[in-house]
Amino acid sequence: MFFHLAGIHTIVGLAADVMRHRPASKAGGLWESEAARVMRAIGARSSTLRLGDFSLELSAEERLVGQRALAEAGIKERFIAMSLGTKLPVNDWGDLRWTQCLKALGEAVPGYSLVAIGSGVEFDRSGQVLRSWPWKTANLCGQLAPRQSAAVLEKAQLFLGHDSGPMHLANAVGTPLVAVFSARGMPGIWFPFGQTQNVIYREVPCCGCGLEVCVEKKQKCVTDIGAEEVVAKALKLLELQANRECRCRPRCQG
Repeated sequence: MFFHLAGIHTIVGLAADVMRHRPASKAGGLWESEAARVMRAIGARSSTLRLGDFSLELSAEERLVGQRALAEAGIKERFIAMSLGTKLPVNDWGDLRWTQCLKALGEAVPGYSLVAIGSGVEFDRSGQVLRSWPWKTANLCGQLAPRQSAAVLEKAQLFLGHDSGPMHLANAVGTPLVAVFSARGMPGIWFPFGQTQNVIYREVPCCGCGLEVCVEKKQKCVTDIGAEEVVAKALKLLELQANRECRCRPRCQG
């Protein structure tokens, strides 16, 4: 009624049927993603979506800021980026699991640096978790704007994080990622475009609860995810990337 009174008589994408995500067509399938829903809402085909459509079009200046931040932190070689940030407590995997994950992963990838990004309020917490990494670390939480953080993520060999803004930034710049998801949303809706296979998600009877804080089940959907599963997926992605880089070197000796 407000829109009509304001003189807007044609409204696209706000009908009740397009505000809801479509369920998975079969057991174990993924629900319609948010990107696909929005495309449907405006009458477009989601099959036309490509990863390039999510590009942030980072500027040379933003990339320079990112490079400078890494240089000032002494990060010169390969590094893994991570973010503990998540807007909702129910999505949080917990410091103990992150510590276990980083300790095991660090021992398996000698020489890799680890860089934490996020907001200023995550600086102290990230600093504590970074101590479990056996190699060089840098805590950039609170030092960069979101797009500048994306410029840092663009240089990373891998990103580790929750269902969060930084995770989507990493995906937008094409960085391989491992994302730990709670089941507050149905599987697939907020998964990173093109990297759904890199999401670790537990389907539980209470999937899609929409809770911000889980008291009754004590976040069972996310706390049941073990550090070894995240490490295994991360190592697989790093191995795939190393193999691609190897094939790009004509004189590589393997």
